[in-house]
Amino acid sequence: MNDGGAPRFANPDSFGKGTNWQDTIFGTGEKTSHEVSITGGNDKSSYYTSFGYFDQSGIVMSDISYYKRINGRFNSSHKVTDYLTLGQTFAYTHTKSQGVSANEEFGDHWPLLSIWILLHQK
Repeated sequence: MNDGGAPRFANPDSFGKGTNWQDTIFGTGEKTSHEVSITGGNDKSSYYTSFGYFDQSGIVMSDISYYKRINGRFNSSHKVTDYLTLGQTFAYTHTKSQGVSANEEFGDHWPLLSIWILLHQK
């Protein structure tokens, strides 16, 4: 309220169309996930192997916020004697992620400032 004085912005249309910040900042956040595994063996040996792929885009500026992961695993066991069983497990995971966080220079109470800065660095 301006306490009865003249409007602060008498003609807001003079500033142009403006920015729809909801459309600019937020996306759909799509996700893809695939897992495959194989298991087998006999009375003396067994094995298990698996592979996975995960890809998720963020909902905030989805072109620069994401999480990706690939993983694999192999394990087996072998009964050498009635008293000795040997086994091993190998696992590999690779992740890559990027997100939009608050700008630490101005503190966490300015979360949109870091987004504005990212938009204007292009």
